[in-house]
Amino acid sequence: MAVRRNEAASGARFIAFPGCPLEGAELEDGQIEMRFPRSEEIRTVLINWLVYWGIPFRVLP
Repeated sequence: MAVRRNEAASGARFIAFPGCPLEGAELEDGQIEMRFPRSEEIRTVLINWLVYWGIPFRVLP
């Protein structure tokens, strides 16, 4: 079960998933945008979590 919250000041919608080390912002088209962590340890946990759940992802510059 995902946890959602709205930020009153900006109107941004955030979402967090159980076991995922980061929360993301829900975009209008339904995609979730997350900052790619600089920490190699957190990056590895995030990538492993996405692969485990079969979630396609891409890293943009």
